[in-house]
Amino acid sequence: MFNLIKMDVYRLLHAVSTWVMMGIMVLIAVVCVGATHADLNAMAEDPVYTEQATSTAEDEVVYGIVMDTDPEWIHGDVPASQMLGLLLNSGILMIFCAVFVSLFVGAEHHSGYLKNIAGQLPYRGQLALSKFIAIAVEVLLMFAIYAVFCIASGYIFFGEQFTLGSVSGLFKMLGTQYLLHLGFSALIMFLCMFTGSTAFGMGAGILGCSGLTSLLYSGINWVVQKIHSGVNFDFGRYMLDTNVYAISGASASSDVFRAVLVACIFAVLAVGFSALVMQRRDIK
Repeated sequence: MFNLIKMDVYRLLHAVSTWVMMGIMVLIAVVCVGATHADLNAMAEDPVYTEQATSTAEDEVVYGIVMDTDPEWIHGDVPASQMLGLLLNSGILMIFCAVFVSLFVGAEHHSGYLKNIAGQLPYRGQLALSKFIAIAVEVLLMFAIYAVFCIASGYIFFGEQFTLGSVSGLFKMLGTQYLLHLGFSALIMFLCMFTGSTAFGMGAGILGCSGLTSLLYSGINWVVQKIHSGVNFDFGRYMLDTNVYAISGASASSDVFRAVLVACIFAVLAVGFSALVMQRRDIK
């Protein structure tokens, strides 16, 4: 098992897509912080724009990648924990998890790696576990590069206005978001293994990051409330994407605990079902 994990991590670190991912993470971090800086400047110059942006963030359900900006940053400090939290709430890293995890998992189907290694294993389900560990390394790299370059860009764009803020809040938020994104990546891994299609896993992942799933959750809430009138039930609270959109450096401990629990449950189930698929499938 250890040798299998080493092979998967080796393949990950030597894959072209991994180096492309690292470069894109650097670029995206700089662009996101630069866009936040430009948005703050626009708010400072146009109070009407500030009012419209605030009302949109509070009153409307938006779809796609939307990065919010706190108007209080115009004349106050810009804490790293709050800025990174809002950037991650946009779901932008979820999209890259969907893309790069799909590419990594799908590559072995096209290269013949599975066919060569599967016959040497007494239990082929180990392939799913080793893949998940390699994916955990990949997501960790994404988070580390994105966080470091966001903070570095923050000091460049905002100067003394940019602060680390609450270090404990920063690490709590990053750790929780990492687990949520890892759970999401495990789900993408399962979809790729179950369908044998890189495109399906990637497409489903990107669709899941679009915010359209909120319509599904609203429908489930409506059905539950019709069956049990008076029950205040929110299905989205127990889904990965809605927790990614909600967790920030200021989140309550109960919300963080729920998000961690949701992430762990999704990861365990996704890896378990992936192992079952690999064990029962004929590798060709």
